[in-house]
Amino acid sequence: MFNPSFIPIIVASTTGGLLLGRKALLDPQMDAVFKSYLSSCTYGPNTPFRGLICILEPFFKDLVTNELGKGFLTAFGTTGSVMSLHLYLRAGQHGRSAFLSPILFTLNTLAGQVMGAGFTSPVVIPTLLALAKTFEPANAKRPAPPPYAYIVTTLFMHFCVFAISMSLTGIPVTDPKWVYANYIFQLFPLIFLPLSFLPTKPKTDAQTETPTLSASAFRVLKFLHFCSWWGTAIGFVATLRAGTAPFTAPVRFMALDFAGFVISFVGGYLIDLVAGDVPAGFGPGPLALRALATGPASTLAAYFEARERENIKFAADAGLKKGE
Repeated sequence: MFNPSFIPIIVASTTGGLLLGRKALLDPQMDAVFKSYLSSCTYGPNTPFRGLICILEPFFKDLVTNELGKGFLTAFGTTGSVMSLHLYLRAGQHGRSAFLSPILFTLNTLAGQVMGAGFTSPVVIPTLLALAKTFEPANAKRPAPPPYAYIVTTLFMHFCVFAISMSLTGIPVTDPKWVYANYIFQLFPLIFLPLSFLPTKPKTDAQTETPTLSASAFRVLKFLHFCSWWGTAIGFVATLRAGTAPFTAPVRFMALDFAGFVISFVGGYLIDLVAGDVPAGFGPGPLALRALATGPASTLAAYFEARERENIKFAADAGLKKGE
């Protein structure tokens, strides 16, 4: 059902994403960096996507060889992976809106790989969530959790993306294999396309156990990313104070990218809030305090775990009533 409060949320989130993207992509300092990448590019003029390759390859080399850059990559990657897992699991719920589609989320991620996920997501994600709420029937029941096959496949795909992203820092940039690891990383959104063809209708009766793996996965990520956040934050501050790593234009770009991803979550959260779909204990105040104490990725995981547990309870109760 449409809620007029969706409009200012979408406008604010979209404006934030566009302003951050403009500041990062059109900034004179970043423009000079892009031109230097292109002028020093060794790929031939007939190379497919030459302009894109000549920018992305040295850009990521600068990031993974800079300790501050690696810190922002870690913060962005952990937060983004939790958000991505939630969106793809939400797209696999039986009874969900057509706007929560794996294809739409994949297209958004592909656009983010080119322009910056922190700039496209604040525009796309809250808008899709608002459209999904708006065009759901007024008497629609809460969507049921995806079946185990869908959940396991989604978790496996995210593990593959994690392994690919780790190769960017695990393989030295002087190794020829690093270039191929970077190519694979840029195309990782395509991994999720098969989710569009998996069945999402679960069995709901008294004899069928409601899948709980999604909530368990977020619970693990909640504790894992709490540790990674503080480890990354302490290392980042120590590096910044020591002055051993410069705050380069690519690092600044990634910092803005990370800020945009936080905006996209806040926009999506506010859509849930005004729609009355926020789990107990996750009001704005407690959520902000949790973010300060545990970091954004852990906070997202805790919030999505609570949402999953509500869906699981609803589906389990519906199955019991059906079996009576």
